[in-house]
Amino acid sequence: MALVIDWPTTDKPVPVVGKNSKTFLVASGTTDSQIIGVFGQLWPKSDPSAVTDGTPITFRLGKAKRQGAPKTYCWQIYFPLAAGGGDYRLTVTGLTKEGDSEVVIRDFHVGTFAITVLSPSLGEDITGEAGDFVPYGSLIEFPLGDVTMTDSNNNVISPLHTFSDCIDLQFWSAQFPTLASETYVLFAEDANNSGASVSGLTVD
Repeated sequence: MALVIDWPTTDKPVPVVGKNSKTFLVASGTTDSQIIGVFGQLWPKSDPSAVTDGTPITFRLGKAKRQGAPKTYCWQIYFPLAAGGGDYRLTVTGLTKEGDSEVVIRDFHVGTFAITVLSPSLGEDITGEAGDFVPYGSLIEFPLGDVTMTDSNNNVISPLHTFSDCIDLQFWSAQFPTLASETYVLFAEDANNSGASVSGLTVD
């Protein structure tokens, strides 16, 4: 079996905008055809007894990377996150029809940041925008850092142009070159190394 967590990652913090904000995490990843379903739990590492059960929201057949390639399934699990930040542990369990299971663990950080992605949204089909894809979001306090698109083969695509104003407009945008048929993760980071990510972006 091969159960993989793609998001969150250990090196890219999950953003919570504002000190009093409430937000959520949509953990995502892939698995092979032996897994028929997934569920997950997370908890703050400072209090392992405060376990939150996730709600599975997606389990679907993914796009084959090449003809004849083994089937891959994409999964997503929703978790509410309280205000503030901290270090968390996520466990995702995959179940087989035979009753076996596989567990993967991911430690990640939730921070109080001031950059978001307002468009596109999680799992959005961006085929109609592939020739002129322009994501955007809010940007408060710190200037814009890197904005990238990463495909399912971990190829990183940089934008042609970016615009940002963290003082008056509190806004950022980026224009990317034409995107090939793939599944992408968008990541935007400010100059304080705070980031926001949107996964499951598809181009047919």
